[in-house]
Amino acid sequence: MAKMRKRISPISDSRRAENKVRAESVVAVAFRDGYKCFAKDLIPEIACFGRLHGHELVPSGSGGSRVNPDNIKLCCDAHNGWIH
Repeated sequence: MAKMRKRISPISDSRRAENKVRAESVVAVAFRDGYKCFAKDLIPEIACFGRLHGHELVPSGSGGSRVNPDNIKLCCDAHNGWIH
């Protein structure tokens, strides 16, 4: 009988721990920013709608932090789609 292999986890343990810290950071940013989309005044021709996301000002691929509240702003679905 063939030996069973361990299933590969889709998320590493370190990323899982980082995601928890990020979620806490996004909640802190939401409280800090009054639960408002930061792009509302930057792009007034697009109306805010949808849930708020934690948007990284400097992407992690460019050296930004995913967990530092100073690098996170709230962004609604509409503006997040426009930015990306």
